[in-house]
Amino acid sequence: MKILLLFLGLGAVTFLMRLSFIGLLGKRDLPERFRTALHFVPLAVFTAIIVPEVLMPGGQLTFAVSGEPRITAAIAAVIVAAFTRRVLPTIAAGMGVLWLLRWLMM
Repeated sequence: MKILLLFLGLGAVTFLMRLSFIGLLGKRDLPERFRTALHFVPLAVFTAIIVPEVLMPGGQLTFAVSGEPRITAAIAAVIVAAFTRRVLPTIAAGMGVLWLLRWLMM
């Protein structure tokens, strides 16, 4: 339940960050640089959440692909994202590889 609340809170913060510029200045009055920057806010927030969890499981920095299925799953997700540029296939590929590797390592 805490994780769901965390995701909902992060989504609300991301939405409010984007809405703040639009609400204060109006959508048509925003400079092009701000509109471009706001487009990348969700990606930046998502990256800030995921990268530490992938590279520092348990608080220890690791780059070993063979012993940690998270890194392999993240690489698979990045490859799928590069080819499809879609969120759901990216998440499905990353989670699928993670679950498969964890099941194989049991």
